[in-house]
Amino acid sequence: MVGHAPIGEYHLHFCPEEPIACWCPPQPLQTRDHILQVCLRVQCTEDCEPPFSQIEVLGFCKLNDWVFAFPPPPMDGNLIEQAEWGHL
Repeated sequence: MVGHAPIGEYHLHFCPEEPIACWCPPQPLQTRDHILQVCLRVQCTEDCEPPFSQIEVLGFCKLNDWVFAFPPPPMDGNLIEQAEWGHL
């Protein structure tokens, strides 16, 4: 992992207009360590220990597909129409 993900810590440095606090109470700065170790919004793996290996991080991300993911770009009307007609 390279450390670039759309989380509060990234926004603080690169997108200051974006939110930096986590959604869980008490809304701390959303960092990688916070998400992996203490965030109340994530589902944990079977042992509820923070992921350590790449395989464990992959499993964590599959359980919590909203973490570390950039949102898809908005589709304009033309792209939506093309998708509806199967032309994409």
